[in-house]
Amino acid sequence: MLELINITKKYQIRKDKMQTVLKDVNIKFSNTGFVSILGSSGNGKTTLLNLVGGLDKIDSGKILFNQEEVIDFEKFRRERVGYVFQQLNLIEHLNAVDNVIVSMGDHIENKKDIATKILKDMGLEESLHKLPKHLSGGQRQRIAIARMIAKDVDIIICDEPTGSLDEETGKSIVDIIKELSKDKLVLFVTHNRKIAEEYSDRIVTVNRGKLVENDGNPKDIGLNEQHNSRSYNKNIAWLSIKSLIGRFKYTIKYLLLTTFILLVASMAFILEGEFFKQYMHEESVDTGIKSIIVDVNSEGADELIQNIKSTEHVQHVTPNYNLTIGLAASNYESTRASSETKVENITGNDYIKSIITNGRFPEKSDEILMTAEGVITLLKELKIGGERLYDQYMTGEMTSDLVFDLVDWKQFIVAEYGMPRIKIVGLIDDDRIYEEYHKVYFINGLFDLFEYPGGVKTDQIKIYKDNLYLEANNEIVNEITQTENIIVNEDYSTMVHGIYSHIDSLLQLSKMTLYMVLVIATVSFLSLQYTSLFERKYEIGLYRALGYSKKSILKTLASEMFIISTLSLFIVLIVLSLFSLLVYLKLDYYNSYIDILDTLNIMGIIGSLFVIISLFTIIIVYTGNFLILKKSVLSNINDL
Repeated sequence: MLELINITKKYQIRKDKMQTVLKDVNIKFSNTGFVSILGSSGNGKTTLLNLVGGLDKIDSGKILFNQEEVIDFEKFRRERVGYVFQQLNLIEHLNAVDNVIVSMGDHIENKKDIATKILKDMGLEESLHKLPKHLSGGQRQRIAIARMIAKDVDIIICDEPTGSLDEETGKSIVDIIKELSKDKLVLFVTHNRKIAEEYSDRIVTVNRGKLVENDGNPKDIGLNEQHNSRSYNKNIAWLSIKSLIGRFKYTIKYLLLTTFILLVASMAFILEGEFFKQYMHEESVDTGIKSIIVDVNSEGADELIQNIKSTEHVQHVTPNYNLTIGLAASNYESTRASSETKVENITGNDYIKSIITNGRFPEKSDEILMTAEGVITLLKELKIGGERLYDQYMTGEMTSDLVFDLVDWKQFIVAEYGMPRIKIVGLIDDDRIYEEYHKVYFINGLFDLFEYPGGVKTDQIKIYKDNLYLEANNEIVNEITQTENIIVNEDYSTMVHGIYSHIDSLLQLSKMTLYMVLVIATVSFLSLQYTSLFERKYEIGLYRALGYSKKSILKTLASEMFIISTLSLFIVLIVLSLFSLLVYLKLDYYNSYIDILDTLNIMGIIGSLFVIISLFTIIIVYTGNFLILKKSVLSNINDL
């Protein structure tokens, strides 16, 4: 039994004026029957039904059901009330069967079979899998009625369900509703007195907010059957998937936009991460930051080298010879043309071994390494190939492979006393070594092959670091300068200071960029999700009208956002993996693909993004609760 006691409802039409739509309404309804509610527009009949179903809030009075006051209208709608609206009453991205299933609670098994049978019984066998936009008005209303039949409630509220239909279709719809009224209470709002008089068990007229006529008395007043508590929890995952598929274009749009935002955020993390820091230093290797040059007393150089080797972050130590030797072609005796070349002892230098691009590491004292650019410069100065070869190499037309082919196993002459012949057995990467001038890289024994005027002396030491960062550089400098007679070379110090200042400026800029990008990405992500939420305000209203709890709706929305975000993260993972592969192929100072993944910290980035979007989803969904779900259901479906 449904009873309304002293119901009053007012609306504020302007700041200082309220309009009373219903005033002290009192009425009882039978458990079953067809009750028509008549009245001209603006007199309050629709408002009356909105209050009965909890779509709008009562200002004063109370509604009783089974002699108990209805407090929880969300539960009341879920378990006792169903609606058939005039138009726009279906969820547009769900087909006919799914629009019926969406009203079925967790207590119903074989939902698809039941929905299909109900629709077939209503003559919609050919329209089971069609979307509402592909159906006529009468078919849409039949689906809305089927939805209420499947929901199996006590009270069916019909707000002008035939208003937009032709007479014949409208009559067929009313026939179906009349049949339902044998077991349910039907509250039927209409302007059509003819329909009311033909079908009604009772007619109620609303005029200026009051029930001025009550044609007929309620019959069979008693308690309705008690239902088990209903819920829609089992529909959450199903509805989320159906919404994503049904709103395919929107899903793809939000998926792509979310992916783009997450990729931007990922790039920001990379800018601030170890990869970019390492990349900036590795790209500066050919400027000299791989090594430290210190001035020493030549008499104690060998002992100092041994002491420095034990210093942390020191990879290799070697004498740094401040001298040049003459290098000439095999026809030196006839041409007397030579090129002055610097020298470096690379015995035991594993770093040099790691940057050989062509050939091999020297095994004999008459075997040397050079850089490709050093070889080309040497050939140019010896007038072997001249400017043509030099230009081809500098413009990229000639690769290091071709350069090595020019000198592989060719012999050159050291244009010093003794004039031994030597061979270039390998090339090292120009970009991975610092050369002020072309240089010969040799192993122990080269100086034994010839006599150098005045002998070979060492007044400098070259230290290779295992870490390119400024912190490691400073640690080494601070450690070794504790020893007397070791001073960092002034020219080297000035040069390196400038390089590290430049790198530090770029890293600071990247950090500022990170913060800016993250703010932009955050705002974009939140805007995107809030837009998605508010675009579905009407759809959310329909779920509420069907009786879905706020918690179920929040779970459904969160589930959709989570699915889109997870798919986006998967795409981001693929893109970052491909980016890592590209880095591995293009940046040859990484030894393996795994090193790239570790340096980029791909899984760390994905994990961080997952935590962030999960947090944002929670924030968005629960702020949506305040912005949308805290309002009346009517405010969500006010387009009806």
